[in-house]
Amino acid sequence: MNGCDCDRCSDLVGGGVRGILVIPALLGLALLRVAFDGEAGIQPWLHLRAELQDAHTRIEALRAQVEELEREADLLDVRGFALESAVREELELVRPGQTLIRLGGNGVSSARIP
Repeated sequence: MNGCDCDRCSDLVGGGVRGILVIPALLGLALLRVAFDGEAGIQPWLHLRAELQDAHTRIEALRAQVEELEREADLLDVRGFALESAVREELELVRPGQTLIRLGGNGVSSARIP
Protein backbone atom coordinates (compact mmCIF):
# COMPACT_ATOMS: atom_id res chain seq x y z
CA MET A 1 0.00 0.00 0.00
CA ASN A 2 2.54 2.53 1.06
CA GLY A 3 5.48 0.51 -0.18
CA CYS A 4 6.64 -0.68 3.24
CA ASP A 5 6.43 -4.34 4.25
CA CYS A 6 7.54 -4.06 7.88
CA ASP A 7 5.45 -5.47 10.72
CA ARG A 8 4.93 -2.07 12.26
CA CYS A 9 3.26 -0.61 9.16
CA SER A 10 1.11 -3.68 8.62
CA ASP A 11 -0.05 -3.51 12.26
CA LEU A 12 -1.04 0.11 11.81
CA VAL A 13 -2.96 -0.55 8.60
CA GLY A 14 -4.70 -3.69 9.87
CA GLY A 15 -5.28 -2.27 13.36
CA GLY A 16 -6.75 0.92 11.96
CA VAL A 17 -10.08 -0.69 11.22
CA ARG A 18 -10.17 -2.30 14.63
CA GLY A 19 -9.19 1.01 16.23
CA ILE A 20 -11.95 2.80 14.40
CA LEU A 21 -14.51 0.36 15.83
CA VAL A 22 -13.08 0.52 19.34
CA ILE A 23 -13.44 4.31 19.61
CA PRO A 24 -17.25 4.36 19.05
CA ALA A 25 -17.65 1.39 21.38
CA LEU A 26 -15.73 3.16 24.13
CA LEU A 27 -17.70 6.36 23.54
CA GLY A 28 -20.94 4.39 23.74
CA LEU A 29 -19.90 2.78 27.01
CA ALA A 30 -18.88 6.16 28.42
CA LEU A 31 -22.25 7.66 27.44
CA LEU A 32 -24.13 4.76 29.05
CA ARG A 33 -22.08 5.17 32.20
CA VAL A 34 -22.84 8.87 32.37
CA ALA A 35 -26.52 8.40 31.51
CA PHE A 36 -27.17 5.91 34.29
CA ASP A 37 -24.85 7.36 36.90
CA GLY A 38 -26.73 7.86 40.18
CA GLU A 39 -25.14 11.21 40.96
CA ALA A 40 -24.81 12.85 37.56
CA GLY A 41 -27.03 10.84 35.22
CA ILE A 42 -30.49 11.16 33.76
CA GLN A 43 -32.42 10.60 37.01
CA PRO A 44 -30.73 13.41 38.96
CA TRP A 45 -31.12 15.69 35.95
CA LEU A 46 -34.86 14.94 35.75
CA HIS A 47 -35.16 15.50 39.50
CA LEU A 48 -33.42 18.86 39.20
CA ARG A 49 -35.70 19.87 36.32
CA ALA A 50 -38.76 19.06 38.46
CA GLU A 51 -37.33 21.09 41.35
CA LEU A 52 -36.65 23.99 38.98
CA GLN A 53 -40.24 23.88 37.73
CA ASP A 54 -41.50 23.90 41.33
CA ALA A 55 -39.25 26.86 42.10
CA HIS A 56 -40.61 28.77 39.10
CA THR A 57 -44.16 28.05 40.28
CA ARG A 58 -43.35 29.32 43.78
CA ILE A 59 -41.70 32.42 42.32
CA GLU A 60 -44.81 33.22 40.27
CA ALA A 61 -47.04 32.77 43.33
CA LEU A 62 -44.78 35.05 45.37
CA ARG A 63 -44.77 37.66 42.60
CA ALA A 64 -48.56 37.64 42.58
CA GLN A 65 -48.55 38.02 46.37
CA VAL A 66 -46.10 40.94 46.14
CA GLU A 67 -48.30 42.64 43.53
CA GLU A 68 -51.35 42.22 45.77
CA LEU A 69 -49.49 43.67 48.76
CA GLU A 70 -48.26 46.58 46.63
CA ARG A 71 -51.85 47.30 45.56
CA GLU A 72 -52.92 47.22 49.20
CA ALA A 73 -50.09 49.58 50.15
CA ASP A 74 -51.06 51.95 47.35
CA LEU A 75 -54.65 51.97 48.58
CA LEU A 76 -53.47 52.72 52.10
CA ASP A 77 -51.40 55.62 50.81
CA VAL A 78 -54.28 56.98 48.75
CA ARG A 79 -56.75 56.93 51.59
CA GLY A 80 -54.58 59.11 53.79
CA PHE A 81 -55.27 57.99 57.33
CA ALA A 82 -56.12 54.46 56.25
CA LEU A 83 -52.86 53.06 57.58
CA GLU A 84 -53.38 54.65 60.97
CA SER A 85 -56.97 53.51 60.97
CA ALA A 86 -56.03 49.94 60.06
CA VAL A 87 -53.44 49.80 62.84
CA ARG A 88 -55.86 51.24 65.40
CA GLU A 89 -58.54 48.72 64.37
CA GLU A 90 -56.09 45.83 64.60
CA LEU A 91 -54.84 46.89 68.03
CA GLU A 92 -58.31 48.05 69.17
CA LEU A 93 -57.06 51.52 70.03
CA VAL A 94 -58.86 54.84 69.80
CA ARG A 95 -57.70 58.43 69.72
CA PRO A 96 -58.46 60.69 72.66
CA GLY A 97 -62.07 61.78 72.46
CA GLN A 98 -63.14 58.90 70.20
CA THR A 99 -65.50 56.09 71.11
CA LEU A 100 -64.97 52.53 69.90
CA ILE A 101 -68.10 50.84 68.59
CA ARG A 102 -67.96 47.14 67.71
CA LEU A 103 -70.60 45.61 65.51
CA GLY A 104 -71.29 41.87 65.39
CA GLY A 105 -68.06 40.64 66.90
CA ASN A 106 -68.41 37.40 68.84
CA GLY A 107 -71.59 35.88 67.38
CA VAL A 108 -73.59 36.17 70.65
CA SER A 109 -77.03 37.66 70.09
CA SER A 110 -79.14 39.40 72.67
CA ALA A 111 -82.64 38.30 73.59
CA ARG A 112 -84.10 41.42 71.97
CA ILE A 113 -82.23 41.10 68.67
CA PRO A 114 -82.40 37.61 67.13
